[in-house]
Amino acid sequence: MLEAPVNKLLIELHSASRQVPAAQYKEWAFKQLRSLIAFDSGLWITGTKEFGAQLHGIYLYRQPPEMMLNYAHYMADDFLATRLTEQPGITFDLRQIMPRSEFIKLPIYLKHCKKYGMEQTISTAYHDSDINVFTFVSLYRANRRRAFSERERRLKQMLVPHLMEAHKK
Repeated sequence: MLEAPVNKLLIELHSASRQVPAAQYKEWAFKQLRSLIAFDSGLWITGTKEFGAQLHGIYLYRQPPEMMLNYAHYMADDFLATRLTEQPGITFDLRQIMPRSEFIKLPIYLKHCKKYGMEQTISTAYHDSDINVFTFVSLYRANRRRAFSERERRLKQMLVPHLMEAHKK
C-alpha cells in the first residue's frame, strides 16, 4: 500500500525543515522522492517571469552544471516551462503537452534533452504569490521506454507543495 510510505515521507519532509541544513535540503528531498518515484536526475529552479525568465536559484540533482549552460540556448523555446507557469500546481508529463514523435524532432530534444538523459519528464511549477516567484521541480528518466505513470505524476503533484512549504521553514 502506497499510503503509508507517502505519509512517512510527508512527516519526514516537514521535520527535515528543522533538522536538515538549508544548503543540503534539496539534495535530501530528491533522495527522499526517489524512495517513492524512480528517476535518474532532476532539477529545482527558482525564478521570476518579469523581463523574461530570470533564474535566481538552480539546484541540479545528478546533472552536470553544463546542463544549464546548454539549456540557455533553448530556454526561449521551452514549451513545457511556458505551460507550467500558465498552470502552476499541476504536474505535467511532457507527453501530455506534445507527443513524443513530435518532440524528438525538436532542437531542444536533439541538442539538450537527449544529451542529458532527459528522455522522460514530469515537471511541476509552484507559484509563491507572496513574493511572485516560481519554483520548478522536474524529474527525469534516461530510458525513453520507461515513461512515468499517471500514479507517479499525481503523487509528485501532491508532494511538491509540501516540498516547497517545508523548504521555506
